[in-house]
Amino acid sequence: MKRCAWPPAAALMLVTCACGGSTPSAPAQSVTSPQSEAQGWSLNLQLVSITGDSSCLVSLRLAELTGTAFSNVTTTIERSGSSLKISSPLFRDFFGFSTAIMGTVMGSDFTASGAIPGEGAWTCPDGAEVRQRSGTARITGSFSTDGQQLAATDVHTYPLESGGQMNYTWSWVGTRK
Repeated sequence: MKRCAWPPAAALMLVTCACGGSTPSAPAQSVTSPQSEAQGWSLNLQLVSITGDSSCLVSLRLAELTGTAFSNVTTTIERSGSSLKISSPLFRDFFGFSTAIMGTVMGSDFTASGAIPGEGAWTCPDGAEVRQRSGTARITGSFSTDGQQLAATDVHTYPLESGGQMNYTWSWVGTRK
């Protein structure tokens, strides 16, 4: 597995106010933006189901992907306020994400999404070709109360050129490093 270390990203913005004239003023105040906190995680991902509007493609993809699982996937989760950024070489190399997965956190719950570029074509046993277009991923999950574990469901949805869509559902379970 390809490993990649991501340096913690932190931003600090100092804003000062200055007043002109002879009227005394209060000292300038500094304001800082929320700092990002990059966290290392180890995720286990497993394919849960494949459903869709093409029974042929569902059968072909199930035969190809049943049992697919990834263990101890090095992942970085960066939180800043209610914003969330999830990145991992696996997301780029296996799933084809062109950018990090972006989302929001509310309490311990989070949602995130990302574009999955690339198209695919499969030939069914009857000779018909099924084309799957670029898709999107939507991740919904939650962090444990101590922030050391997470569980999520990741649904990749791809429109079909002939109409309808395909859905690939993945389970995520993770532990903070």
